[in-house]
Amino acid sequence: MGFLTDPNGFFMELLRKISDIVFCNVLFCVLCLPVITAGAAMTGLAAAMQLIAEDKEDEGRSALRVFWQNFKDHFLCATLLWLAGLLGIVFLLLYYHTVSSLEGGTQHLYRITFYALVLVFFAGYQYVFPMLARFGQGAGRTIRNAYLLSVAALPQTLLGLMIPAAAVVLTFFLRPERFGGAVFFWAVIGFGLTAYLTNLAYLRAFRKIEQSIE
Repeated sequence: MGFLTDPNGFFMELLRKISDIVFCNVLFCVLCLPVITAGAAMTGLAAAMQLIAEDKEDEGRSALRVFWQNFKDHFLCATLLWLAGLLGIVFLLLYYHTVSSLEGGTQHLYRITFYALVLVFFAGYQYVFPMLARFGQGAGRTIRNAYLLSVAALPQTLLGLMIPAAAVVLTFFLRPERFGGAVFFWAVIGFGLTAYLTNLAYLRAFRKIEQSIE
């Protein structure tokens, strides 16, 4: 049973990672409560999950410290990106409302364009906060590079879209009668675990960028 108590063993390392994800998840939920701070919270969470995914916590940096540092350092830029994302969502909702008022074949045609716009929007926007945490560029450059990366790293882009979609379906839609349990899951670990898995997928694309810079 020594492998269960070995501080450098797999089991203890797994427990440390899970506890860090839980702590970061709770901090993320608290910092998202004002809504306006959600962008900075997503940046902090992305930075912390990248640290855990790369096993760099033994370099003197804790996940919570990295979370909070990125939250503060990128607060203004992340907030601007968050507001830009909200404007994009408002545009998509208005577009959907307009399409729904159409009739016949015209509506079907514009519904296809609506779904295409939704796919393009989220394909690029999913990279915004992880890239801000990773590279610390300005808002405009971060958005541009995020959408370029969504095309250049298509497998990671599709995987990044599928992971949160699958998590939402599994927790809320398969057993809708267990809504309370699903809310508890997301409040405790859901956001952190999803961010960990998606950032794990993004790392390969990010390393290619870093290698090209070098």
